[in-house]
Amino acid sequence: MMTSLVLIAHDQLAESGSQQFLIESGRSLAEVEYVDLYDQWKNKGDFDSDQEIDRILSYDQLFLQFPIYWYQAPFILKLWLDQVFSQDKLNRRLHQRLQGHPLGIITVAGSQSDDYQFYGRQKITLSSMLAPYYAWANYFDLKTFSPFSIFQYHYLTESERLELMIDYSLYLNEGKVHDFKARQEYIIKLVNNLKLDLSDVDQWLFDQFLEKLNEQKEDLHFFEEMEW
Repeated sequence: MMTSLVLIAHDQLAESGSQQFLIESGRSLAEVEYVDLYDQWKNKGDFDSDQEIDRILSYDQLFLQFPIYWYQAPFILKLWLDQVFSQDKLNRRLHQRLQGHPLGIITVAGSQSDDYQFYGRQKITLSSMLAPYYAWANYFDLKTFSPFSIFQYHYLTESERLELMIDYSLYLNEGKVHDFKARQEYIIKLVNNLKLDLSDVDQWLFDQFLEKLNEQKEDLHFFEEMEW
């Protein structure tokens, strides 16, 4: 399993229901370390560039996670970028160290997804708002994943939050988003890894359930490979 470092930019992390849900989900289903950038800055002062770079590279993947505040990330992420990647630190060796390192971006927005369209209420797309972060990633030739975006978390039902937990952990583990095939295979993997103390009858029923899931996966692969 890939190890992931998630840097969270949020000035009130402990009070955020959405962020706490994501943290609990990630810790349950992924090999992940969460860092509260605001808390670190408040308690330790300026970010040390060498230490931050070493921390990034000690994990297989880097994720930036934050709420959308006035069409951008909270200020602490900009401060982190400015101090860690200051002009006096930019050199060929830093570029070579970071080149190809995977990066994902996770956002939480209070508006509905349709609002973030040119024809929507916000008159701007989420991709446009995230462009500066992807431009920074491109500068260092990072391997970027499509963004993982959450809208109106507090309106989600329990079943929708369960789906979010699965999709979020899939993103942390594989960098996949809106990928039905990857999602199905990931769910099967999770179910296979469950350690259950079942009776013989219940174990048989559970095995039948797994067999059915795998049959559905094979059927899906068959139709994907057909030439129409």
